[in-house]
Amino acid sequence: MKISPIVLFVYNRPNHTKEMLENLSNCELFSKSDIYIFIDGPKFSAQDKYQVNKVTTIVNRFKKKFKNVTIKKSYKNLGLFKNLTKGISLILKKNDSIIILEDDLKLHKKFLVFMNRGLNLYRKNKKILQISGYSYPIKVYNNKTYLLNLTSCWGWGIWRDRWSNVEKFINNKENIYSSYLKIKNDKRLSFQFNIDGSFDYLKFLKKQININFNSWGVLFYLYSFQNNCLNLFPPKSLVKNLGFDGTGLHKSKSNVFNSINYKKHISFSFDKRIYDNKKNLKKISSFLKRELSLYSKFIRIIFK
Repeated sequence: MKISPIVLFVYNRPNHTKEMLENLSNCELFSKSDIYIFIDGPKFSAQDKYQVNKVTTIVNRFKKKFKNVTIKKSYKNLGLFKNLTKGISLILKKNDSIIILEDDLKLHKKFLVFMNRGLNLYRKNKKILQISGYSYPIKVYNNKTYLLNLTSCWGWGIWRDRWSNVEKFINNKENIYSSYLKIKNDKRLSFQFNIDGSFDYLKFLKKQININFNSWGVLFYLYSFQNNCLNLFPPKSLVKNLGFDGTGLHKSKSNVFNSINYKKHISFSFDKRIYDNKKNLKKISSFLKRELSLYSKFIRIIFK
């Protein structure tokens, strides 16, 4: 099995970075993987410089411990969007596929096994855009993977040829705005883009267009949506997002998306059928409508 390199993006969260690196090193196939760590530069505050320096120290110690690690540090602040997209493009120049991580993720020990098997299995199928290590907390029977025209940015993999098309799209503002208007002005498309009316992706897309919300993920989803791509999800999540502590870029404290049990053995089989699993999409839509509605009501009561 061909092993894809891992690209990890870190910035100014030393505790998250330390936990991620310890967790990653315990994953199966870690020792066989090339690891590239991109450290974004600090902004202007002294506190930010201090935090970035702490992260740099942690990453340097990690590199001394493991010989399969390469560090790429920026001395100016690029922001997540530019740091991530440039980093992915750089590593894909010499590799056919990669696995992308951010500092606020916690991984199941089988994460790299799943990712590499998926990247190898669907390498030649151009319909498949992405391999996701995350799965929504829904019931999936028979431990089979499923495909959706829905993306995830919490531990994922992609191939060079697919990323090349994505990169061209997300850097073309005219195409993005045209796609936005097409969806916005069509009720059916708006409903579908918002995961059957359960999550307001269109609002995030508008923010990205109008005020540069620094959310490359919504543009990635937009590309998948308009090109009718399919993305692979595991039957149970192999990733937990620790960024719901308010330290992330968008300051969210909602933890409804996490469901992983690290002590539990996770088995999976790859469904050979290539189709958009509408049943699982409906389960995700129902989950989002229920959980996000309850969370919003709770917030309104607390902060009334």
